[in-house]
Amino acid sequence: MFPWLSRNLILPLHEKLLGRRTFPLLEELQGTVLTPERLAELQRERLKSLFRHCRENIPWWNSRLRGAPDGDEITDSRAALSGIPILKRSEIRESLEEMRWRNPPVKVIKHTSSGTTDDNLLFYCGRERQTWNRVMRQRALARIGFQVGDPVVHLWPDFPEDTFTDRAKASLRVWRDWLVDDREFDLRPFDPAHFEKALQVLFRCRRCLIFSYPSWVARLLDYWNRTRPGLPFHTNCVVYCSGEVLHEAQRRQFQEEFGVPVYEEYGSQETGAIANEDEHHVLRLNAEHILVEILRDGRPVAPGELGEVVVTNLTATLMPFIRYATGDVARQPEHPEFPLDGDRLPRFPKVEGRTSDLLLSAKSQLLPSRPLVDALMTVVNLRWFHLHQSSPMELEIHALTRDQSKRDAAERVVTNYLGRDLRIGWRTGDAFSPLRSGKHRYVCSPPAARQIAHDKRIDDELARAWPQPVVASPSN
Repeated sequence: MFPWLSRNLILPLHEKLLGRRTFPLLEELQGTVLTPERLAELQRERLKSLFRHCRENIPWWNSRLRGAPDGDEITDSRAALSGIPILKRSEIRESLEEMRWRNPPVKVIKHTSSGTTDDNLLFYCGRERQTWNRVMRQRALARIGFQVGDPVVHLWPDFPEDTFTDRAKASLRVWRDWLVDDREFDLRPFDPAHFEKALQVLFRCRRCLIFSYPSWVARLLDYWNRTRPGLPFHTNCVVYCSGEVLHEAQRRQFQEEFGVPVYEEYGSQETGAIANEDEHHVLRLNAEHILVEILRDGRPVAPGELGEVVVTNLTATLMPFIRYATGDVARQPEHPEFPLDGDRLPRFPKVEGRTSDLLLSAKSQLLPSRPLVDALMTVVNLRWFHLHQSSPMELEIHALTRDQSKRDAAERVVTNYLGRDLRIGWRTGDAFSPLRSGKHRYVCSPPAARQIAHDKRIDDELARAWPQPVVASPSN
């Protein structure tokens, strides 16, 4: 509605009333020139403060940090972390109440993640953690030309609230979002009425930011092309993807059909924004509040090797996340300590997806699924499919097409990548069994996850290992 008013009055007042120092912190970070020495000092001092807080206020963490250095003994942040056990999701489920700050002098916020695999996690966070997450995103958006208060359209799931108080808060958020032109649309169950409602808002915007899962953008474009064949989809919007892997074939499609740049954010609801793309599409690590390790079996992998992303949030005090195994996978960069990139934040590698998004070759070699998914999209022209691998020698392709030529082409692409001895099954249907999050899984390989995940409780009883099979008719 009024970007200047939102930016200079409504949103600063809103954040202050909620106890979030978002705007002062954003101004501070934008005015700070980082040097390698300054970054190392910031990380070291914040880690010291976090360790001290854990030892004084949270017995569970005090016990876990036994043997870790304290105070002035911490001279290197990464070395200080190296002896602390990896924090797993199964541990959080078992010890949720014990590992948080009891009776803190701040508001306690209970939150549930909405992961790609529906392996949702209940956790606690405070205003400080929220503040840093908002600031990291706003700083990233400023790099691509979007300021606080500019119109935003979120294509995002809206889960119903359980209590009267929560429903009342949700109603107030709707009014707030209307006032600052920050709209949210749940496209589920992906029917014409929901698509048309979102399209009407997008085409009324002179310029806006579309924040969405990549698969939801793909669904919107599919609907557009199906209902308006030959009509170009050009809006003055920028697409910002989060919550799923953005495949290069998807990025190219979105850029060509929207006629605008497409950017990506990587993070988790538990630990906040980890890395954001800059104007050159380079992921930049938000290193002032996050320490990242890429590990396998608790040890750093060699540069170029695949490992699990393990995160320490330096600003989460209500419920600390120290050496948290995110369940995501990336390649170790040339410099595992993530140094500054000249006068810019550290580069961060492309995330390959969840641990179960990897694949095993017929010889049990761990492989990223990105190249295979992109090849199926571009070479075979399969837009919607799901690969479920039950063993290194067996893989089932779920697809919406019964075209024999596409089946033959898909099987050739898969065997060229994973091995010619691979046994391939083929299932077709009208739609995919929906995940609660509304996301789409292109790959699910429990045996690959077992090889690389720190949390070994990966089995068919956990949602992280669930496939997304085709079904006879759409349901949601």
